[in-house]
Amino acid sequence: MSVLKEEHDESLHPGYEKTIQKLKTRYYWPRMTVDTKRYVQACDVCKQCKPSSVSSNPPMGKQRLTDRPFQILALDFIQNLPRSRNGYIHLLVLMDIFSKWTMLVPIRKIEAKAVCRVVEDQWLRRYGTPEVIISDNATTFTGKEFQALLQKRGIRHWPNSRHHSQANPVERTNRTINSCLRTYMQPDQRAWDTRIPEVEEMINTTVHSSTGFSPYRILYGHEKVIKGEEHRMERDEGELPMEVREKHREEIGGNIREIVKRNLDKSDEKHRKVYNLRFKKFAPTFEVGQKVYKRNFRQSSAADHYNAKYGPLFIPCTIVAKRGSSSYELSDEQGKSLGVFSASDLRAGNATPRPRSGRNLKES
Repeated sequence: MSVLKEEHDESLHPGYEKTIQKLKTRYYWPRMTVDTKRYVQACDVCKQCKPSSVSSNPPMGKQRLTDRPFQILALDFIQNLPRSRNGYIHLLVLMDIFSKWTMLVPIRKIEAKAVCRVVEDQWLRRYGTPEVIISDNATTFTGKEFQALLQKRGIRHWPNSRHHSQANPVERTNRTINSCLRTYMQPDQRAWDTRIPEVEEMINTTVHSSTGFSPYRILYGHEKVIKGEEHRMERDEGELPMEVREKHREEIGGNIREIVKRNLDKSDEKHRKVYNLRFKKFAPTFEVGQKVYKRNFRQSSAADHYNAKYGPLFIPCTIVAKRGSSSYELSDEQGKSLGVFSASDLRAGNATPRPRSGRNLKES
């Protein structure tokens, strides 16, 4: 039995510092500290059960993927809301990536049939067919029924990595929606579905920080008229100075799309710099066939006598393919596909080095 196995594996897997301190009281061999550090870093049990101190968040790349309205549609759910008097407990969120135009549809049950009906009848027939739909990896979106709709309409599907909701552009809008609903739910939480039209109008008529315009203005060329007297104010525009009128006409015309594109690029660059500065010490990219450890998302189950709090934090798996700039398709140790996961949920694996034979100081 090796010295390192005895002092680390059979001593409840202490960290490097504690392991080397124990070894120094009894053993010595050349490069002992190097061997110990490599052994502990490569320990399979430690990789599965101990949190990582190294950030594995991939750097953020270019985010703007669209140049015109209704080119890319993003879908997401806000789930498990209080059951309304009309029986609704979920909210389907649909958002155009370019203009940020948002549609909110309460639903009673998350199923492909209901989602397909909403997407086709309320979005595609009204706004046209997008080039791409972004969603999560839920079976509602990856199942045959939804995929058949995509194929019929010639739409590409970009599913997010599993358990990586922040990759969905709708995520930020969801926070706004939840904040509004929290306000509207007081004091009666069962009436939230009756306030959805107000939430939807607020989102679509409010200036978005990324575009510099409200979604309504991007689509229609002017702000939404709330009161009839605003039409009279519009007719009086001729009384405004020439430079103000010219700027207004430029925005109303086709140039508004170019302005939005520039604003989106500036916003993306700003967020990318802040994010990459925070996660500049990113672990190396992974290669196909490499052994890695994936964050364990298994939930507690009384029926299975399993408590997630005491389960492994990571589980061993293998890189099958790279998907996009920072996502990977994985398989378990038996070769079964696990799906696509973000690099931020992975940590590198490597073979355990062969330890040197130590010399017992007490015997010398």
